[in-house]
Amino acid sequence: TPHGNNAVEVDQNNTVAAFMLARGESAMLELPVAGAYEAMSTYDVDAAVLQLDFGEAIGAATETGGVFTRRFAKGTIQLDCNNWNSSFTPSEEYDK
Repeated sequence: TPHGNNAVEVDQNNTVAAFMLARGESAMLELPVAGAYEAMSTYDVDAAVLQLDFGEAIGAATETGGVFTRRFAKGTIQLDCNNWNSSFTPSEEYDK
């Protein structure tokens, strides 16, 4: 399970979590671009969070006290907007 040890990793994980919470059936995650000549080395495109496959969403995201949660076929994703952290928890049958 990816957990950020630094600010860049935390922000990237939270961005992916927010995307997964809000996305529809067909969606594409696009990394932000600050300029036409920005180097891709700025982004960790091999980050563990980008390698996860949670399968299809099971319903919409829910919110309780600033914590957003969405269940997927292979796990659950949460984004805690109060503490600005996220979690990616695989279901037991898919946990490796």
